[in-house]
Amino acid sequence: MVLVVAGAGTYAAWASGTAPFSSQAYAAVAVPAAGLCGLVVLRRRAGAPRVRAPSGIPAGRSADHVPSATAVPWLALSAVVVAVELASYFHGGSRSSYPTISSGVEVLFRHRAVEAAAFFGWLAGGWWLVRS
Repeated sequence: MVLVVAGAGTYAAWASGTAPFSSQAYAAVAVPAAGLCGLVVLRRRAGAPRVRAPSGIPAGRSADHVPSATAVPWLALSAVVVAVELASYFHGGSRSSYPTISSGVEVLFRHRAVEAAAFFGWLAGGWWLVRS
């Protein structure tokens, strides 16, 4: 586990040094995202439980219904964010005329250490979601 954390920290430090909106930055985000999605698929195929069954599931309902119901708002929110990002990106014009969510939070990441910490948190959050 220590090696995984060290590797994620090293990756986050490297990724935070990429130029914003560059192919390298897009790849730095896409590679771990694809890897985590792949882990989810592998876990599902291996029969790993989706979530721990919460107490109080109504009689006659299985725990399999719980993840779908709780995933819908997150999927909808993710779809909206992706749609806004893609629409802003493909609309054309300068980024200042059509700012994306990414360009809006860029001001928070002026310091590379802050950006690396945020990227590490994103990786850790993804890992937590895969493991839960």
